Amino acid sequence: MQLLVHLHLYYTEQADYFIGKLKNIQGCQWKLFITMPNYDEQVANKFISVFPNTEIIKCDNKGADIWPFINLIQHTNLTHYDCILKLHTKGLNKSRVNGIWYKGCQWRNAMVDGYLLNEKTFRKTLALLNKSPKNGMVCNPLFYKKISEATPEDTDLLQAETSRLNLPLKGNHYSIGSTFLSKAEPYKLLQNTKITSELFDEEFSSHSCGTMAHVYERIISLVIYADNMDIVCSNNNVLKTFYIKFCVGILQPLGENLFSIKRYGADNRKYLKLLGIKIPIDNKK
Repeated sequence: MQLLVHLHLYYTEQADYFIGKLKNIQGCQWKLFITMPNYDEQVANKFISVFPNTEIIKCDNKGADIWPFINLIQHTNLTHYDCILKLHTKGLNKSRVNGIWYKGCQWRNAMVDGYLLNEKTFRKTLALLNKSPKNGMVCNPLFYKKISEATPEDTDLLQAETSRLNLPLKGNHYSIGSTFLSKAEPYKLLQNTKITSELFDEEFSSHSCGTMAHVYERIISLVIYADNMDIVCSNNNVLKTFYIKFCVGILQPLGENLFSIKRYGADNRKYLKLLGIKIPIDNKK
């Protein structure tokens, strides 16, 4: 079993945290690829001293971690690898994801711990990925999100880009935050010469709307479905997973269908939804 590990190290001060987490990768052969926008020799040597076969790649922070990952995939012979583990640093913030609030480093920690909490967690997650040939990605259930109709990257922009790439648009979930463990084979679909760095020239913001980085955050998961595989969830946090499935997945959509005010579509127009009927409430045409 050969594993490609990609770490996009934008916040180099988080190096020690990731070195500690990467030590939990056991039970397979693996190689670490680190992308960073500005080469830091001291930080690079930290990783190489612990993981001698580490390869450091200087890559612009276009689309945050999205373009660095695609760029690596496009310059890698994926036939040498069975699986991919994608990781990235994350700045301090306060965000709500799937109905759960995260502060400071909690979002980063929750994403990473879904795979690298300890050796047992990694082995268990890797075993789940390899349990069936149909299992193409293991997603942390806290960040397993349904593609909705609410934003341009979920509808028009996504459909236009998948059409341009001749990529079958199958499945309706993705790994929000783009941290995951997957089979390597589906990512040959990202070695498409139509995907270039110029797609990600716009200024990126985590909570922005309609960026190509967010479109590809979805595509990075959707290639699994396009290769006729499935995204499965681990069960590392039973209580939070139940909360997301029941409260966020069932009760919240039911309530929003009865009464809500949200933005929808490529023009991000605001609608009042009342008893399932959408009524535009802004001046856009």
